[in-house]
Amino acid sequence: MTGVMIDETLVEGSSNGPSTTETRNVDAHRSRRRDRVLVLVLLWALASSFYIWTATSSGNPIVFHTPQGDYYNQLANGFLDGELSIPTVPPLSLLELRDPYNPVANGSYGLHDLSLYHGHLYLSWGPTPVVTLFIPWRVLGLGPLAANLAAFIYSAVGLAFALALLELLIARFLPLTRPLKIALGGLALATSSVVPYLLRRPSVYEDSISCSYCFVFGGLYFLALGLFSVKRRTLWLFVGSASLGLAVGARFETLIFGVLILAVAWLASRRSPGRTRARRTRRIIAVIVPWSACVLLVFAYNFARFGNPLQIGSAYQLAGYDPTKTPLYQMSYVAPGLYYYFFAPIRFTLAFPFIALPPPAFYPGGTPAVYAPEVAGGLLWTTPILVMLFGATWLLRRRLAELGHVVLMLSISAMALVFLISLGIFSVTMRYETDFASLLVVGAVLSWIAWRPSKRVARFAVNVVGSLMIFYGALVGVSLSVSGPSDQMQVSNIQGYQSLESKFTFIPDLITKIEGRARVVRVIDPDVIYPADLSDYGTYDVGSLRFTFLQDHEEIDIIAPDAGVYTLGSHVERTASAPEKGPVEIYIQVGKWISRSVLSYEQGLSVRVNLRAGLNRVYAWVTFAGKQPAGASADIVNVYGLTVRRLVSR
Repeated sequence: MTGVMIDETLVEGSSNGPSTTETRNVDAHRSRRRDRVLVLVLLWALASSFYIWTATSSGNPIVFHTPQGDYYNQLANGFLDGELSIPTVPPLSLLELRDPYNPVANGSYGLHDLSLYHGHLYLSWGPTPVVTLFIPWRVLGLGPLAANLAAFIYSAVGLAFALALLELLIARFLPLTRPLKIALGGLALATSSVVPYLLRRPSVYEDSISCSYCFVFGGLYFLALGLFSVKRRTLWLFVGSASLGLAVGARFETLIFGVLILAVAWLASRRSPGRTRARRTRRIIAVIVPWSACVLLVFAYNFARFGNPLQIGSAYQLAGYDPTKTPLYQMSYVAPGLYYYFFAPIRFTLAFPFIALPPPAFYPGGTPAVYAPEVAGGLLWTTPILVMLFGATWLLRRRLAELGHVVLMLSISAMALVFLISLGIFSVTMRYETDFASLLVVGAVLSWIAWRPSKRVARFAVNVVGSLMIFYGALVGVSLSVSGPSDQMQVSNIQGYQSLESKFTFIPDLITKIEGRARVVRVIDPDVIYPADLSDYGTYDVGSLRFTFLQDHEEIDIIAPDAGVYTLGSHVERTASAPEKGPVEIYIQVGKWISRSVLSYEQGLSVRVNLRAGLNRVYAWVTFAGKQPAGASADIVNVYGLTVRRLVSR
């Protein structure tokens, strides 16, 4: 398979001009490339529509010319006033605390994750979003920029650059690739990048990450354009270098791309047209200087705030932990981080959207006492196409060795980011996977497309398996984007969520009919307590999860194979907030039907309920002797081991 770009075929032809066969090949390559570009443009338009829906469907429509109180808009206010801090003045009572970084002491001030230093409040998130979008948005007269719109813009532009990079590399190394294959590769980039999950709850965290995603792929695209296009313009190298430098101002961890900058500078000098010393020098300068200038500006920004060019503010955060007593950048964090980012399982459920992130799985190697992982799905579970990266070594042994080096550079850059992110903090979180997931996806897709076994059957198998992996990853990515970090759509846009859910109820209906049994598939309770051994966490139903019943209505979702009378049972235990004496009453509501029972702690809960076939939303609440206990959030009983069994058919 040829390893030259279409235009290079023309340029490097014989002195007498291309032959008829060569002309036909070039025309075929150009036609196929036009088709690929058209497919990717359509895919980008569809993905962008999905992105904007995701960013706005949790009860947070995009608004214009409306005051915004998010941290980046506050930082924009500070910059416009000539300050590096935000205008919010920390309360004097906070400053007078003996330990203002104690999370118990500062939790009531509502300044979560801001950095307090010398009486001022700073952001630990980089300033690039402010200087590249939030302030320009105001200069254009559009007013404060909504955080969800900012995240969408960066995500959509970042996806455009990622798709353009994929197409550029395919045109350079694999020009015979059919549009269908690149469409599948584009689908993987659009859905398995973790960007859809990011957009479900767009805030300052997501603005910073999506901004970095945008400038990383903008930088990689323009650097690849400067290295592999026919003209190899020095300008593209300059733009690509500056873009990677701006990424450092969004996510400080991308400083690791400095190694890639050096590698590109070396390649740019070797691939310099004409190979003159002056030309090589200009190309090296174009690669190194813009990135270095951006990094120096970030260092100066940090030094001006904290007196340390490498301090972004994490050592002074008013977070859920005390940064003065909790060590950061520890090697003991790396192994758990690698486990959670690549191997932590996901969960399949009969509750829409059917794929969810369970609580952090038990790490078999043990973690430091301070280690507190958040929910995250390992990339090998969510994006199995990544196994194709093992084909990079095969590429290095073939005529496509240069493509193999590109895949290795992308993979090494991604793994370096994983290492640095895992090293820096005693936790993991799904949103950080955006920093490196797409880098691995690009390499995996290129490896898959390039893998063409000599035997037709083997080639067919590779194509089918790779396609199924991509479709599976797309399904997981879309499903996780619906639930997001905290089921934001279900909580904030109940009508929209249930309308979407109703279109897919045929799936759990069919499964329960085949099984012939009803299942409790979900309890909507923010205070859910997960079992220590997640093997007890059932694949379909809620298994041994423990829930706290309050006087507020708790929703229990039950899928029944057919209509009938069922028994809803569980174990119960009195909580510390419950009154010591007197009966505890539980109310169960299904539709307009309400049942009242007196709880027996010895026998547990056993209530007859009339269920219809399919999804049933059962609401439960408890009272003490007909009265609600004091306090709006006072809990009365813990419930665990929920079961539902059929009694009598109608």
